[in-house]
Amino acid sequence: MRRARVRIASGALAAALVAGCAREEPPPGEIAIELGTGEWRFEPLVDGQEVRMIHGAQGGWHVWTSVRAADLDPDRVRLELYMRPADEPESGWDTSKIDVNMVPDGDAFAYLGYPFVVVSPACAADRPLEIRAVLRDRRGTTGSDSRVIVPTWTPVEGGGPTTCD
Repeated sequence: MRRARVRIASGALAAALVAGCAREEPPPGEIAIELGTGEWRFEPLVDGQEVRMIHGAQGGWHVWTSVRAADLDPDRVRLELYMRPADEPESGWDTSKIDVNMVPDGDAFAYLGYPFVVVSPACAADRPLEIRAVLRDRRGTTGSDSRVIVPTWTPVEGGGPTTCD
């Protein structure tokens, strides 16, 4: 009987303390995230949109990938990007994981211009690819978004993605 009174009393005390205190941060929940493109500014993507593959300075091919999010702590955010053929959901994901600091972008925060490498550009050209972005802030709050894009490319002097392995 004494244990029951102690539990009730300590529970009532905890409830009173919580009710009287304002929270400094909201509890972890879903981050509202939008996956886009753009090297210098955020450009929203829609499913099926063509996105130009860029021939990078080191000889590889990439697509500019950007994310915009609200309801997160913008410092030290973990960004995980995944890419695979949209018509082969059983295939593995090409992945890239980086820690980023997001910058103000209107009423949200953004990370702009990540060069997400296209591992097999000749196989990816003109073929739907699914790209998924996952954000996790230092509070542990997460969110994700995905789009299906169609990468395009323009041949470059001296070669380009010509054979699909």
